[in-house]
Amino acid sequence: MMTKKSTIAKLLSEENIIVRHKKADTASFNVETRELVLPIFKEEISNDVYDMFVCHEVGHALYTPMDLLERGVAQGINHSVINVLEDARIEKMFQKKYPGSVKNFKQGYKELVEGDFFKLKDKDLSKLNIIDKINIFYKTGLIGNVNEEEQKFIDEVDTLKSVEDVISLAARLCQYHKEQQKDQDGDGQQDQSGNQEQEETDSKSQSDQSESSEGQEQVQSSEGSEESEEKIDEGASESDSGEEESKDNSGDVGSQGAGLGNDGDLKSSTDKAYQDAMNKNNDTDAKDRIYTQTPKKLNLNKLIYSHKEIADDLVESYTNKHSEAFDTYIHEDYKKVFNDNKKVVQYMVKEFEMKKSADQYKRASTSKTGSLDMTKLHNYKFDEDLFAKMTTLPGATNHGMIMYLDWSGSMADNMRFTLIQLFNLIWFCQRVKIPYQVLAFTDRIHTSTLDEIQDEVIGDHNFQYLRLLEFFSSDQTKQETQLMMTNLLGFARDWSNDRPRYGEDYVWPTYIPRKFNLGGTPLNAALLTTYRVVKRFQEKHKVQKLNMVILTDGESHHHENVFTERSNFWNNGVKELSKQLTHSDFSKDIFIQCSDTKVQAQLQFYKTESFLNFVKLQLPDISITGFYVSGTGKQGRVPLRDICRKFGLSEYSDKEKIVAIQKELREKKVAISKVAGFDEYYILPRGPRETDEEQELTFKKGARAAGMAREFLKFAQKKTLNRQLLNKFIEKVA
Repeated sequence: MMTKKSTIAKLLSEENIIVRHKKADTASFNVETRELVLPIFKEEISNDVYDMFVCHEVGHALYTPMDLLERGVAQGINHSVINVLEDARIEKMFQKKYPGSVKNFKQGYKELVEGDFFKLKDKDLSKLNIIDKINIFYKTGLIGNVNEEEQKFIDEVDTLKSVEDVISLAARLCQYHKEQQKDQDGDGQQDQSGNQEQEETDSKSQSDQSESSEGQEQVQSSEGSEESEEKIDEGASESDSGEEESKDNSGDVGSQGAGLGNDGDLKSSTDKAYQDAMNKNNDTDAKDRIYTQTPKKLNLNKLIYSHKEIADDLVESYTNKHSEAFDTYIHEDYKKVFNDNKKVVQYMVKEFEMKKSADQYKRASTSKTGSLDMTKLHNYKFDEDLFAKMTTLPGATNHGMIMYLDWSGSMADNMRFTLIQLFNLIWFCQRVKIPYQVLAFTDRIHTSTLDEIQDEVIGDHNFQYLRLLEFFSSDQTKQETQLMMTNLLGFARDWSNDRPRYGEDYVWPTYIPRKFNLGGTPLNAALLTTYRVVKRFQEKHKVQKLNMVILTDGESHHHENVFTERSNFWNNGVKELSKQLTHSDFSKDIFIQCSDTKVQAQLQFYKTESFLNFVKLQLPDISITGFYVSGTGKQGRVPLRDICRKFGLSEYSDKEKIVAIQKELREKKVAISKVAGFDEYYILPRGPRETDEEQELTFKKGARAAGMAREFLKFAQKKTLNRQLLNKFIEKVA
């Protein structure tokens, strides 16, 4: 709830206010740093109260000047008086600027009254002092009996425009309260004088008492005097303690208002009761928090190794070093993959165009043209609809696709299968003229220094162990795309340790350049760059609907790279910049804020799902699809542990669900998960190395026509099932 609601404060504020939830007793706003600190509340707090609370604090951020505190103190005004009047002023201004917040305030304060946050239960509102009457009236609308002068003060609060008005009215309220106190004290003194005369009369009537009794009274009086002196001493001690407490309470900006503590005659007990009640909603057991952010400066030209740079590099370090046999083999391998998947791509294109057209017609509108339909004139006596009609189809949506490819060592056995799926998507995009970009994430290559990519700012995530390899782009020519595909198929053959034959001899692959070899899995770090990557792609290609695809075979490794400041024990505790979080930081909750959109999310560095959720908050209109390629053993089946992890199941309590998923994987060659942070997550078995795409249709000798038909249908069904994931994907894209 805290992450979602903190966005409210960011959206409402005119300026770049930084919202932070911390283990603080009250809310506060630092005018100089523009940081709004909100307490970490218990989950029980309602949305209405939280909305009201945040709107109120943002109001102070916008309208309360920093010097209001000192100015109120200089005139000896208690901070609660300033609080109440300033609250009324800024809430009115805020609601006028943001009319939608009126409901937030009404609902929130209504709930607070019902919860007795102001301690009004069984109290006569008429007996409250003037500042409490103002506080309760402007927050809840409740009011008791007031005299004519009090009503003028209450009405004047509604006219407050500036802080000068607030301080002026506060001073006059304090003066009014003192005058009221003097009047009450005068009445009390008259009563006390009458009592003294009565006591003297009673004293004379008792003057004839005996000496023994008088002596006894003197002894008792002496004892009583000693007790009285002790009580006086105790009272002085308590008074001193009270003065110290008063001094301690004159601290920083308090919750729900501005003003330093300054003891005066007029105080608001309802303001204090409200603050005490709100403090009880603070989650004292919550973990402390660390706030991080994406870097404001991120040089994508240095972070991304472009397809042109890769192509030039490969020509020199890879392609020119091929043996004739290997060069011939990988080119023929490319032709075979292309031909095997040609019909699949054609089918995908047809499905895409049909679904896109169906969606357009579904959103079509029919309207009258204003011109008479001459074929209907003869029906004018019976039908009033004589005008010609026109059907309007909405404009076509510009689609786009960005694909992230896992370039980690665990992909070695599954790389060829993954590349074929990737190639299908690229060929599909080319056919339907959808702009696309393929970025492989790796920690192996270091083409640029970190300072060329980003500035070193404390709290910023850094990408020292991330580079993005742009293997494919819609900017490439078909020849460039074909050559890159051929080279990657050559890589995959080398990593599979499956030495192919060309003719009667084995073909030995060319050595892969070190910078292009497989490494770690910085998927989480790559996801933190997607906002900038997507925005640049959308701006370049004018894309309206973007689909992001992630092809991987495993989990991301931890992303702990954040610029922090730490003390160097070996250098006399001198503060130094570190590029990673410390071990003690992982005992806290870690949050991230997008430097562009200001949205916040909690991160778990070991869970990719939390990074995906952050991407969705930044880019709510894109679709995120995952292709998880899995398979072990000779048959390449999906392991049980992967099924449990990707579907959030238990091996012991969810056996029926696991069996159903395993059956789906066998029959359809794909299972779809929607619990891993993706919109759709396709779990794909790698299958045997010699896949169905490479099998040929054969008939038994002497087979009859019926048997041949069954074999043909069975073979065709196998090839179709292998492509069901692409059909499902087209539904998502279109």
